[in-house]
Amino acid sequence: TGLFNLGGYCNPRIDELADLIQAETDPQKRQAYIDEVFKIHKDEVGHIPLHQQPLSWGVREGVKVRQRADNVLDLRYVVVP
Repeated sequence: TGLFNLGGYCNPRIDELADLIQAETDPQKRQAYIDEVFKIHKDEVGHIPLHQQPLSWGVREGVKVRQRADNVLDLRYVVVP
């Protein structure tokens, strides 16, 4: 479910796990929930990726950049020595 679920994929267990993931504070339990979501999604072929954007990042030695999942370069997270 969700705004960007254009394929209409729905699995009540994944919805339940999403709620548990948001509330869980124990990192190991949270990771177990995440792993279960990915396994269910993979086993059910929840989506078929049609495109994956290749990205190349080059930075000077010592510069640290946190790459966001949406490919936006957020300068707040660039550390220059």
